[in-house]
Amino acid sequence: MLALIGSRWLTVTGADGQRRRDDPDDYVAMELRLALESGLPVIPVLVHGARMPPADQLPEAIRALALQAAVARAPGAAGVREWPIMSR
Repeated sequence: MLALIGSRWLTVTGADGQRRRDDPDDYVAMELRLALESGLPVIPVLVHGARMPPADQLPEAIRALALQAAVARAPGAAGVREWPIMSR
């Protein structure tokens, strides 16, 4: 599973003002949790200058995401073929 992480990924909120990462019904958080619990490979892909979020800023259910090796998409990269991890 590829987890695209942008620069606002930790701070984006829903209509109720709650951080979406803290909402157990948020479909992205739910998919990440299920993938991590199932032992599926989860590859964080950092885009738009994002940095890997520290474990203490993630909800407990997806905290293991912080332990995954991430790849960063280079600014200006034109397409998927330029991401070596995805061209295999």
